[in-house]
Amino acid sequence: MHYGVVSVAQEDCIKALSVPIEDALVAVCAQKAGADYIVTRDDKFLRDKSQVKIITPKELIDTLHD
Repeated sequence: MHYGVVSVAQEDCIKALSVPIEDALVAVCAQKAGADYIVTRDDKFLRDKSQVKIITPKELIDTLHD
């Protein structure tokens, strides 16, 4: 498993404006980076609207232990 920091470009911000979720910029950048998951405790993050799978920290830990 790899971890990293994703840069945010002006194009990402513009694209996020058209994504109908609250954390659109996070979703856009995660997709750009080819992320497998977005890890968040934010229960308002609309799981069905993101193209990257949304998981909780507990789900990540469970996944890492499988």
